[in-house]
Amino acid sequence: MSSLTSFHFRGAELARLEIPARAARLREFRDAIKKHLKKAGCGEQEIHDVVLAVDEACQNIIRHAYGGETDQPIVLEIRRDGPKFILYLRDFADPVEIDKIKSRDLSDVKPGGLGVHFIHEVMDQVTITPLDKGEGNVITLVKNVQ
Repeated sequence: MSSLTSFHFRGAELARLEIPARAARLREFRDAIKKHLKKAGCGEQEIHDVVLAVDEACQNIIRHAYGGETDQPIVLEIRRDGPKFILYLRDFADPVEIDKIKSRDLSDVKPGGLGVHFIHEVMDQVTITPLDKGEGNVITLVKNVQ
């Protein structure tokens, strides 16, 4: 495990937002992502992909890390490091067990359970870092642009 003090955030910060872990509030994250990626000249498909990944990751935080909607926070940092957009999502839930985070088998046709698969498909890099007890988890999503 690593504490937040030893966690390395890369790139220049473009935005930092904090919302309660409620699906109705995710629009704030989507709007911020669209604004910053559009301003950087990203195409509609890149913007759609990043919004999808963040939305799926946040839904997983709400459902699995927090166990449902709550006023506990989710923090989004949007950063730029050369041709990379780096998005950090932090929750304050118990540290996750990385080996338990899996997409269900794609041949198992039923609703739900594919968020992890979609995130990995549309992003160039995905990392989940459990922090020390009480500090939560950080999901790092990287999208190469231009």
